[in-house]
Amino acid sequence: MAKGRHSWGINGKKRVRDHHSLTSKGVRAEIKICESDEEMPTAQIKLGNVTVTLAAIVLQLLIVAILKQFSNYTLNHKIIKEIFGLNIYYSGFGESLEGRPSWKCVFQFEEIVDVGSFAPEDIHIPKIYVHCLIKGEKYKKRIERLSIQKEEDIKTTSGKPGDNVRECIIKRAALEFEDSMYANLGIGIPLLASNYISPNMTVHIQCENGVLGLGPYPLKNEVDADLINAGKETVTILPGASYFSSDESFAMIRGGHVNLTMLGAMQVSKYGDLANWMIPGKMVKGMGRAMDLVSSARTKVVVTMEHSAKGNAHKIMEKCTLPLTGKQCVNRIITEKAVFDADSKKGLTLIELWEGLTVDGIKKSTGCDFTVSPKLIPMWQIST
Repeated sequence: MAKGRHSWGINGKKRVRDHHSLTSKGVRAEIKICESDEEMPTAQIKLGNVTVTLAAIVLQLLIVAILKQFSNYTLNHKIIKEIFGLNIYYSGFGESLEGRPSWKCVFQFEEIVDVGSFAPEDIHIPKIYVHCLIKGEKYKKRIERLSIQKEEDIKTTSGKPGDNVRECIIKRAALEFEDSMYANLGIGIPLLASNYISPNMTVHIQCENGVLGLGPYPLKNEVDADLINAGKETVTILPGASYFSSDESFAMIRGGHVNLTMLGAMQVSKYGDLANWMIPGKMVKGMGRAMDLVSSARTKVVVTMEHSAKGNAHKIMEKCTLPLTGKQCVNRIITEKAVFDADSKKGLTLIELWEGLTVDGIKKSTGCDFTVSPKLIPMWQIST
C-alpha cells in the first residue's frame, strides 16, 4: 500500500516543503524536503529507525539513476503549460529535450486542452516521446527567486564615484559591451552592468537556459513565473527575442557564437585559469554551465570580482587552489582596484589603475607578479 501527501510547515528555521510517506511489507519510509532562505533544500529520509539527511538534489539524482538503471525512465519536472493529445507545448523558455533519449518519459503538466488547439509547428515535444502524464490537484507555480527592478539598479549611488565597490566594477564592466554583440552575463555584477548599455547600442543577451534577447528584471506588475534566467531569477524579454532548448543554447556557446562571457570568480590564476564553482567542504548545487561558457577560444571571457577575499586573502594568484572551471580561459579581469589583461603564455598585464592607487599597492594585494603596461591609464568608468 502506498500513500503520499504534500504539506507546508515549519521545522526549526526551515520550511517543510514536501512530505511523502510509503509503507511496504510493514516497513515505513518517509521523505521530507526542507528549505530555508539561506540554505539549499535538503531531504530527510527515514527508513524504519534510520534517518539520513542529504541535499535534495542528491536525492533527485539518486531517483533518476535508479529509474534509468531499472526502468529506463526519464522524469521531466519542467513547468509545462499546455498538453494537447500527447503532444507537449512549453510556455516561455521551458522547452526541453531531456526526455527524448529515454525509452519511457514521465511529464508533469499544468493544463490539458483540446486536440488541435495549436498548430503543428508550435509543438515542442511530439507525442511519440510521451508515455505518462502527472497532473497535481492543486498546482501552484512557485517563483524561487523573485527579482524586480529597483531604483538602485538603474541609477548610480550617491557619493564620490568609486566609493561603492560594486558600482565601480559595474561601471567599468559596462564598457566591455559593443554594438551588435552577443553576450552571456552571469548573475550579480555582470547582469547589473547591462543596465548601463547605451540606448544607441544593441547588445543581444543570451541565457543558457534557452533565451536570446533577455531584458531587464521585471517591474512588480510584469512578473511571469515562466520567464526566468539561469539563476532562477524572474526576467523579461525584449522585442525580437527567441526561445530554444538547452542543447541549442550550448551549441551557440560551444560553437563560439557568443562574443562575450562575463562572470564572477573565486580565484583567477596568473595565466587565466578560472575557479568559480565550488569551495571544498561546502555544499554546492553543482558546477553549473560555466565550464561550457569559458570553453570556446572565440569567446572573450571577462571576470568581474572584488580584488581580495575576506581577510585580504588573494583572489588573483600564481596558481588556483580551488577546483578549476576552465584552464587558461580568462581574457580580462576587472576589480574595484584595477583591470588586467590575461595571456595564457605571458601572464597578467596591468592596463588600468583606479585613481589614487599605486602599482606597489596593487602588487601587495595581488598574489602573483604581473607586467605593467607602458600605456597604463586611469581606470575607466562609463558616463551616466
